[in-house]
Formats: sequence, structure tokens, C-alpha cells
Amino acid sequence: FQAASILDVETGVKAYALRITTGYYASKYNYGEAVGVMDADEIDGAIKTLQYIKQNIDKLKNYSEVVYTASSGMKVGAYRSSSDKKLFVKVNSNATKYYDISEIDNLIASFQKAKAKLGD
Repeated sequence: FQAASILDVETGVKAYALRITTGYYASKYNYGEAVGVMDADEIDGAIKTLQYIKQNIDKLKNYSEVVYTASSGMKVGAYRSSSDKKLFVKVNSNATKYYDISEIDNLIASFQKAKAKLGD
């Protein structure tokens, strides 16, 4: 997780964003670094989605997903099947990282820490 700010030199307006970078490996021909971006407002949406998941994951029935999608296409969410519960962060079309549901507090804290660094 990296906090970033961009300054429009013509207008003096600053924009803040969260940049998430991860490696991926699909095959010996398809591997590298994946980068996803969320603007500062979208971080709040991701945090609220994760908090909703924390409170409701055990109430979901059959196969269910709860997903927040940023304008860049990056996704944060969770799924519940009859045998499994997982968190995921889809950084881009190449890389999706899965986490045990027990990591939800750590993921929420990571987004909150990034939000705090953006000075919002």
C-alpha cells in the first residue's frame, strides 16, 4: 500500500490516491507486477465494505459475494461458499490476492492507515 498525491500545476488542485502493488505468476510466460489505484474517496467505500463483511459474513447463505469496485476496476470483497470464506483484493485483471477471513481486521487497518497518510 502506497499513498500518493498528484498536483495539477495549472490549477493547484491536489488529488490523493492509494496505490497497491503486488507480484503475480500465472505461468513462465505470464508474470510480473500488478498495480491498482483507488482515489481517496474510494478508500472509504472499501473500508465500509470490509466492515459490512465483518458484521455479516456468517449471515450470508449459499454462495454469496460482497464486492466494492473502484473506478479503476480494482475490487475489494469477500465470498462465502458452503465450505469456505475468503477475503480478496483484485488489484487488476492479472492479480487477485486471497486472504483468510481472520485477516479482515488487518486489511481494514491497512486501508485506514493509508487513508490517514493521505491527510483526509
